Amino acid sequence: SLKSIVALLKLGDWDPDVFYKFRDPILDQTPSATSKLRSDMCRGMPRVWENYYQLDMEKDVAFEIGRFFYGIRQYSKALQFYADSLEHIGEHHVTHHNMGLCYYSIGEKEKALERFNLSLGLHSGYEKAQAWKERASKELEDERNPP
Repeated sequence: SLKSIVALLKLGDWDPDVFYKFRDPILDQTPSATSKLRSDMCRGMPRVWENYYQLDMEKDVAFEIGRFFYGIRQYSKALQFYADSLEHIGEHHVTHHNMGLCYYSIGEKEKALERFNLSLGLHSGYEKAQAWKERASKELEDERNPP
């Protein structure tokens, strides 16, 4: 359960490896968790990042923390961790796509469109980015040219 995972994370001083191992149940269960559990997780995530020491390029902890904050609709925090992911792990089409979703969710459609384009520049066949690019483009066009 998420409660057990949070207890384990607290016991381990928010160990990034523990977080990474349990990232899927954390991401699945946090949005519907009690406010106390969600609050504990929100307070602990920055500690996970502070404790992170990059040894394994396959483990993108910043990206997963970004996914956590996106899942609970804290888009500005998600953007910070996605930016950390780009800085520490490097360019990835999904990271740019997820940043685009964050910008879109906070109403910054121009920035969202930029990120969807960056995603497609890295992986032209990424259908999710293409669909969101089309959606954001259409909405921007409709805003510029109201009926």
